[in-house]
Amino acid sequence: MRQTGGTVSEASLTGHGGPGDLCLAQWMWTAARGCCRNRHRMQRGTVASVPVALLVVLALVAAGAWMPTARAMPFRMQGGSSAQGCVRGVTLTESMAVGGGQATVCFDSVVFSGPITVTVELGPMDPFAGLLNVTLRHCVLAGGAQLRIVGLDEGRVHLMPRAVVNMTNVTLTEGTIVLQGTLPPKSRVLLADSSLHATVGGSQYVPTTAGYEESRYGPVLVLDGVRLLSSQLVLTRTTL
Repeated sequence: MRQTGGTVSEASLTGHGGPGDLCLAQWMWTAARGCCRNRHRMQRGTVASVPVALLVVLALVAAGAWMPTARAMPFRMQGGSSAQGCVRGVTLTESMAVGGGQATVCFDSVVFSGPITVTVELGPMDPFAGLLNVTLRHCVLAGGAQLRIVGLDEGRVHLMPRAVVNMTNVTLTEGTIVLQGTLPPKSRVLLADSSLHATVGGSQYVPTTAGYEESRYGPVLVLDGVRLLSSQLVLTRTTL
C-alpha cells in the first residue's frame, strides 16, 4: 500500500494497487461504509427520539394542567340572582364592606362571629339594576357582631333603584342590626320570624346615655337617621 503523508492513496481505495492493497482497501471501504451506516442510524435514532421526548413533555404539561391544585381562594361576594349570588354556610370573623357594583347581596345560614362589622352599602351597588336586593336568612349574629345596612345621601336617593331588604329567621345573641340613612323611594325592609336578644355590653354599637353607663344594654335593632320615602319597615313574628 502506497501512502503519501500518512494518508491512504487514491489507488488503494479504488483498487488500482497490488492484491494485498486491494484486500486492505476493500476491508477499509467496508468498515467505512459500516461506520457511515452506524452514524446514520444514530442520527435517525436521535431525530426519532426528539418527538418522543417532546410528546412526553407535552403529556406531563397536560397532566399538570388537568390535575386539580389546592389554592387559597379569597372570600368575595358574587353577583347574580339570590340563588347564585348567596354566601352560604360559612362563618365570618373579619369586618368587611360588600355590595359594590352588585344588584344582590345575600347571606344564607351564615354566622357573623366576634366583634366585627359587616356593612352593606346601597350607594356603591348597581344603579342600573331594576331592584337592589339584600337578603339574610337563617343567619346568626353573635359575640358583638354588627350588620350595618347603609342607605344613601339625600342627593343620590332618587338616582338609585328601590331596595328590598328581607331578613328572615335571624338570631341575634350579642349582635346588632343597624339600618342607617335614607332608602330609595318605594323600598321595603322586612324583619320576620327572628329572635333578637339584648345583652349587657355585648354589642359594639352601644349608645351612650348619661347616668346609665352601668346598666346599658347592647341594642339588637338600631335605626340611625333612617328616612323612608314612600317605603315600608315591617317587623312581624319577631321577639325582641
